[in-house]
Amino acid sequence: MAPAASVNIRNQLRFHGTPDRGWYETLDPRYRMRTRAEANQFFKTGRVFAMLWAEAASETMARRNGGTENTAITIGRFGQGVFSQIRRFVVVQVNREAHFVYALASEHTIVHLNNGIQPVAFQEELDRGMTKEPIMVDATDPSTEVMETASRLRCGKIYPIEWNVKVRDIGMVTGRHKTRLMRYYREEQNQGFDPDTEEEEEEEEEEEEEEEEEEEEEEEEEEQADYQQPAARFSYPQQPQNGYPPNSWGH
Repeated sequence: MAPAASVNIRNQLRFHGTPDRGWYETLDPRYRMRTRAEANQFFKTGRVFAMLWAEAASETMARRNGGTENTAITIGRFGQGVFSQIRRFVVVQVNREAHFVYALASEHTIVHLNNGIQPVAFQEELDRGMTKEPIMVDATDPSTEVMETASRLRCGKIYPIEWNVKVRDIGMVTGRHKTRLMRYYREEQNQGFDPDTEEEEEEEEEEEEEEEEEEEEEEEEEEQADYQQPAARFSYPQQPQNGYPPNSWGH
């Protein structure tokens, strides 16, 4: 098995900010850096945000829509195609000493806004074993925020992102769904590793029971407060192309 990457290499994989280019992104002034005080309040578990994303372009990225050129492809410093797009992330861990967060790129579960629109699951997704319950997000600006009903959150892949990256605020994971989010995150991070000892398994079971109790208590409190949001349920829209929904985070 190949050795783990060194700390220096891992640090190079972190998404660094570009403060030398100003506080606001030219593509949209809503994408901006936060001051130190703002960042402490903004970057916390459950925060949902969007940022400009770039990665090396593969052959399949180079062309789309019947062979037309993908305008998001540019040529980088070494002649390699670079694919750029806007991606959304959810914060699951915050490092307040090194000033960066670990964020999930939008394996998969439904993510949707708290706007009364029911989340959607494709039959093929259920056939492949998608069992996680949907994650609901309270939008910072409900009047303008839009999220496709086929949006997905990829719980098994995390990205270290520095605080000084220009980001757009989308909202926060609904309080009672944060526990669910963190449980999914931990489950996916543990996939493929050696089984835990009996003591560790007992501790995890106790933690899961406590989380379930907290979630039930939060749901009861919301019901008592005459919470009117309809319960999330699955429906089956038209079959997606290539077996994937059109707006899957992390693809």
